[in-house]
Amino acid sequence: MKIIGIDPGINGALCSININDNTTITHIIVMPIIKEIIRKKKVKRLDIDKIIEFIKGSDIVVLEKVHTMPNQGISSNGKFMETFGTLIGISRTLYNHKLGGKLILVSPQVWKRALLGPGKHEKIDSINLALKYIDKGILIPTKRSVKPHDGMAEAFLLTKYYLDIYSK
Repeated sequence: MKIIGIDPGINGALCSININDNTTITHIIVMPIIKEIIRKKKVKRLDIDKIIEFIKGSDIVVLEKVHTMPNQGISSNGKFMETFGTLIGISRTLYNHKLGGKLILVSPQVWKRALLGPGKHEKIDSINLALKYIDKGILIPTKRSVKPHDGMAEAFLLTKYYLDIYSK
């Protein structure tokens, strides 16, 4: 079984866990993006081809169900929700119900409460929990990076949430 966890957003990540005969292989990447110039401005957009390639062939996609945040600008919220909508579209297209795939949307409050307990949780809490299960090197996005990437940790934890809650 191949499970994909997606922390949406330009600074998010994708995690793939393959479970076959008690073997678990984890592969985590930062959200693939491309840079475009639109009206003389550099704009980051999802690299849809790379995302499709990463997700293709999986059985379950667990996508964090996000919403806009107060006190953020309209432009930021618009870009964020565009990214979220694109990820839903990709997942639903690849996982037509007739093909047997499954898309699970879970809010950050629900999965964090299930894995981290009640209360407000910061990004560092997600990193610390992920490091209990996987090697720190998996959460380092580039050779020049020294700190674990919170989006990579949260994408991993979304797959863990699925395994803990749905596969019992």
